Amino acid sequence: AVRITFKQRPRETGLRSIGAGPRSSAIKVDGVEVGSVSALGGDWRGPLRGWCYFVRFNGEIANSHGSPCETQDEAKAAAKAWILAQAVKS
Repeated sequence: AVRITFKQRPRETGLRSIGAGPRSSAIKVDGVEVGSVSALGGDWRGPLRGWCYFVRFNGEIANSHGSPCETQDEAKAAAKAWILAQAVKS
């Protein structure tokens, strides 16, 4: 069984914190970073339009940018489900 964890990235500091949006999270499988969950917008670029994930695992790549999730938790769950499906294949 694979161990999947999420670690929220640190807050921006200094001038970078002025336009900072919601913090992204790193996705780790057995302690190795394989991707991230991040917000689409919600910062100086515009309003929050959803959350997406990018994962590179077992030679496969998944990116939900084209169909973002409404919440960060939904994006994390979708990324976790994709990773587990890939782990079963191998």
